[in-house]
Amino acid sequence: GIFGSFFVCELGIIWFGLKCFPWLRPPLLVGYYTVALWSGFKASSADTMAGRASYMSILGFTRGVILITRMCLYAGRPRALYTYIAMDISGLLGAIINVSKIPERWYPGKFDMFLNSHQIMHAFAFAALYLCYVGLTDDYEFYVNPDACSAHRL
Repeated sequence: GIFGSFFVCELGIIWFGLKCFPWLRPPLLVGYYTVALWSGFKASSADTMAGRASYMSILGFTRGVILITRMCLYAGRPRALYTYIAMDISGLLGAIINVSKIPERWYPGKFDMFLNSHQIMHAFAFAALYLCYVGLTDDYEFYVNPDACSAHRL
């Protein structure tokens, strides 16, 4: 769920957000998708939850590098960048709740059918996907604006 939404969303984050820096798009896309495919494969074949988490944290670090690059270059719309950060936080919270088995750890047997950690994680994954949509919509409006890069042409 969350891996898929991050995997798809990153294309727009890089492509739309780095409109004014087209030379950065290919290396960031190749780098991100190489790390994403590798970490996704390694995480899916890991034997432990800690192993999966370590490979997914590598992907999170890679996403962070891309967002920091955009921030440092003042690339794309700042509001979209904040939305992507909220998206990452939503995904991280969903993963933490799913791994920690909250609330069923606190109240065994009470949350077996409804509101268990797996269902809560899916709610956070949905929220992350919605935030991806909101951020990409904002970045797309920046992308189609012909004057969007005028501040970068000094």
